[in-house]
Amino acid sequence: MKNEEPFGKMLKKLRNDRNWTLRYLGEKAGVKYAYLSQLETGQAKPSEQLARKLARIFGKDPEEFIFRARDIPKVIDELKKKYPKTAPAFFRKAAEEGEEK
Repeated sequence: MKNEEPFGKMLKKLRNDRNWTLRYLGEKAGVKYAYLSQLETGQAKPSEQLARKLARIFGKDPEEFIFRARDIPKVIDELKKKYPKTAPAFFRKAAEEGEEK
């Protein structure tokens, strides 16, 4: 999985790697398959809760899913690539603290 892949492309790749249909993943995630299609094509963004659930289903890092699900400026994306282990949680925490003010 490439670090620069958008959320939808990553989701589709993970699903296809397992030979899962949109319907099957939708059942596992508790969402409609049409909504998953919108996620994969970038027409919709998942909630944090759904991003976490999808990460668990695929056995992946929830912070990575949450981070990729958001629109991020190029500078932040470059920092995330430079610090792949710590940046997603750091930026999410920073965003949460900004929302509290």
